[in-house]
Amino acid sequence: MIDENTHSFISESREMIDEVEPYLIELGQSSIENGEVNPETTNLIFRLFHSIKGTAGFLGFNTVVKVTHEAETLLDLVRNDQAGMDQTNTDLLCRTCDLVGSLLNQIETTESDTGLESEAESIIQELAQRILVGKGKIPDIPPPPKPAVQKKSRKQPGTEVVPEEKAPEEKEQEEFDLKMLISPEMLQRFTEESDEQLEQVESALLDLENDPEDNELILEAFRGLHSFKGNCGFTGFSKLEKLSHRTETILEAIKAGRAKAEPETIQSLLHMVDVFRQTIAGISHNGKEEIDNMPLLEDFMDDMIASIKNADPVVPSKPLVEKPKIEQEEALFL
Repeated sequence: MIDENTHSFISESREMIDEVEPYLIELGQSSIENGEVNPETTNLIFRLFHSIKGTAGFLGFNTVVKVTHEAETLLDLVRNDQAGMDQTNTDLLCRTCDLVGSLLNQIETTESDTGLESEAESIIQELAQRILVGKGKIPDIPPPPKPAVQKKSRKQPGTEVVPEEKAPEEKEQEEFDLKMLISPEMLQRFTEESDEQLEQVESALLDLENDPEDNELILEAFRGLHSFKGNCGFTGFSKLEKLSHRTETILEAIKAGRAKAEPETIQSLLHMVDVFRQTIAGISHNGKEEIDNMPLLEDFMDDMIASIKNADPVVPSKPLVEKPKIEQEEALFL
């Protein structure tokens, strides 16, 4: 049973991570489009990482300290105009938020932030490299272009290749391994939180149908879905993680102004929420992650994402998030 201080740290840090990510995306988008970063937004993100690091250090969660320290250092370079918020840095800091979220889940279940050293070391090394680039100590070498992904062809009925059926003992072993990794308490917590998160997403999407330019509703849906995706990844439900990642990509495009909240799009997102709910109900009943027509759902979402990428950019009529205000007293510590 975690103590009250640790419980407060987990709760407050989750709120801060949820607050950071929309600002990171906004900051990166502004940098790419205008070549500028808002100093107030940068300071806000810096302070949030700094707060998490300080409390983690007090409680002895050293992995969290190491990760947030590197993120804080990179952000310090950004706010001093030594580094920019290009796509590489934006994506890296968003992945850092995801890792911190996973570390918080680890602390909640094991009372320790150990167990994710490989993932943490990978992020730390990437952050350290970007810091060296910002300081001018190594050249900024852009990542190699991703190979073109060929679109899956629609197979005619009767031409599908049926995968070889796994032996019953293999299936039983996989299910046994999953049960060994996830305790009944963790599974119950996961399904309960998933129900709450999906309710948040659905409610925001339904309201968005009536007011498709309400940015608060877009953010509400995005935050709920992002939390759901993170929990799916942490608990090892890979199918849900893949589909929720695709769904999140569409919401992120709407949030960033690259797509509109059209009625057809909202209905498609609501359909995915129904799929997630049905799957969670199955997991709650028998612990199995069963999704009918998984390949078709993946193709469907990939088609939506491709159509958004090929569409003309949308100029939002209202700012996505209100610019944070920094009080004079707070600015003294920056």
